Amino acid sequence: MNRSRTWTIVKREFLATTRTKGFLLGTLFGPAIMAGWILLPALFTDSGGTRDVVVIDGTRTDLGEAVAEQLTRDSEEMAFAARVVAPPPGAADSVRAEMAARTAAGEIDGYVWLPPGLPAGESASYEARHATNMREVRSVRSAVDDAVRQSRLRAAGIDPSTLSEALRPTPFEAREVTAEGHGAAASGEAMIMTAIIAVFVIYFIILLYGNSVLRGVREEKENRVVEIVLSSIRAEQLMAGKVFGIGGACLLQVAIWVAVAALVAAFGEDIVRSIGGQPPTLPNLPLSAAFIYVAFFAGGFFLYASIYAALGSLATSGQDAQNMQFAAMVPLMVAFFMAFGVMNDPESRLAVVASLIPFTSLIVVPLRAILGAIPWPQTLLAAVLLALTCWGTLWIAGRIYRVTVLATGQRPSLRRLWRWVRAS
Repeated sequence: MNRSRTWTIVKREFLATTRTKGFLLGTLFGPAIMAGWILLPALFTDSGGTRDVVVIDGTRTDLGEAVAEQLTRDSEEMAFAARVVAPPPGAADSVRAEMAARTAAGEIDGYVWLPPGLPAGESASYEARHATNMREVRSVRSAVDDAVRQSRLRAAGIDPSTLSEALRPTPFEAREVTAEGHGAAASGEAMIMTAIIAVFVIYFIILLYGNSVLRGVREEKENRVVEIVLSSIRAEQLMAGKVFGIGGACLLQVAIWVAVAALVAAFGEDIVRSIGGQPPTLPNLPLSAAFIYVAFFAGGFFLYASIYAALGSLATSGQDAQNMQFAAMVPLMVAFFMAFGVMNDPESRLAVVASLIPFTSLIVVPLRAILGAIPWPQTLLAAVLLALTCWGTLWIAGRIYRVTVLATGQRPSLRRLWRWVRAS
């Protein structure tokens, strides 16, 4: 009978959470981020049209033609249509003023000024309607740099093409070595990006739903609804029902995100290529990493949800509850920031110790699993420690909930609270 009542609480909390607008928006927001991660790079490759630029060559050399040639070459940055204007002696200022007026009127997108002393080190300039467009400015600056560099090399008797070939960057990639062999894994950058996203999901979901547990317990306590509910169910069962009900909604949302992520990984690259974009490299993660991620996420959620429920039962007001949230956030924040150190060396002593501490293992162990740097014995030991800590925290939180949920007025001291828990 008691189990059926607990199940009733679980269903009530689950349905109450999943029917909110916040849950719906959060469920849609996660897939939108995943789709944006794939599609936005392809959309950003669109330069927004060809830039019409005038090069004013005050050097009276071939530098203007060289800059224009550099700009009009096929570039991954921007597309330019450039032409050169050589001002007559003494007329440079009037030509620049004319080009500035044409730029302001929208007839051209901008102009490049190459002063007479440019080869000796005088500064060139670019004035445009959108000088805050860093890609555009970077392309113009690169064209001027290349043209001046080649001019200086020719003046020194050095063939620019020979030097450019000698200094051409060597293609280089960093990849994980996997059981499937070398080259089977994605690049290190893709692995790190995936790991960062995974860490952010765990961190923010636990914060969001943990606060929901705390707020729900506090509101029931303030509205005295809990007095009626406790007439037919034990306090520990009520707390467990709230934790598992809200936790079930949380896991449902994460499951939807995982399903969308799988679809994006399967079809995202084809969609991006169909619109002419270049998709990011997606790592081919093993199924075991996904299982470890879900298992430790669930265990960590129930661990912190129990803490939030206990804090909610201790709070005597809304302001008091906000102040007490920091007690649960501290270990979670430590785990979050610790994850960035673990990424640099996932087999370090810090990584191993953090994997065995239940309050940090919920983030560190999935992170190391994604990076392929945690052996199975450590994973199993960390899972056992997390499960035991989760059970112990649920038990202690249930005792605290039972002795404080009906308490009003001043929050009890830690000594009095411990005495009540031992006596309950």
